[in-house]
Amino acid sequence: RGTFEICNHNSKIVEVHIAGAPYRFLQENLPLPSAQTWLSFEPSRFTLGAGSSTTVHYSITPPSNVPQDTAGEYVAAILVDEVPLAEPEKAEGASPGSAQVTIVPRFALPVYLMIQGRQRFELEIHDVALKLEQAPPQRLLRIDTTLRNRGTVHVRPSGHLNILQVTGETVFASPLGKGLPILPGGTLQLPAVSPLPPPGRYKAVITVETQGETLLQKERLFEVDENGQIR
Repeated sequence: RGTFEICNHNSKIVEVHIAGAPYRFLQENLPLPSAQTWLSFEPSRFTLGAGSSTTVHYSITPPSNVPQDTAGEYVAAILVDEVPLAEPEKAEGASPGSAQVTIVPRFALPVYLMIQGRQRFELEIHDVALKLEQAPPQRLLRIDTTLRNRGTVHVRPSGHLNILQVTGETVFASPLGKGLPILPGGTLQLPAVSPLPPPGRYKAVITVETQGETLLQKERLFEVDENGQIR
């Protein structure tokens, strides 16, 4: 059980609807154990005056078969919709048969419910791919790092790229940023771009951090020839 606060920063009264919903993710065909029906809210519908706020109580009630299940994590979403109380006035000069569109602002909050004792963080760097990109007046080197989640719960990785000469001198360094959550069984590609280094032999070193406080690292040796090609 818990609470969260809903604030209305508008200058008008609004009606608020709160409901549980399926978790939505960009990667298709990924089985996601759902906790949508576990969520309940009190109140789930209410009116908020201009500049006012209210406290919503939520409860999470897992079904009785969860201890016998094997999933380490269940996912859902909380949808908070802001619904206008009054119908919008028709624009002056609008024809009788004209249609109007009402925009309903929506906050979609992801929910991750981990089962204690069944959560396992196991992320791997599956692949590091290099390719040339043309961006006149210079040529760029693109490095795509593919991560795969073999664990039972989601991870939100962050990483760093270093390109070094084989002698150990750094020629380029850049953070990879914080990635989207990778759900169990899912993959994520982290792209990075650097100026194409001069002819020579190099290695790209990818370092990735996860919530499990584990550092992953992978090296990819490559060479830039006199024609500006990589091999």
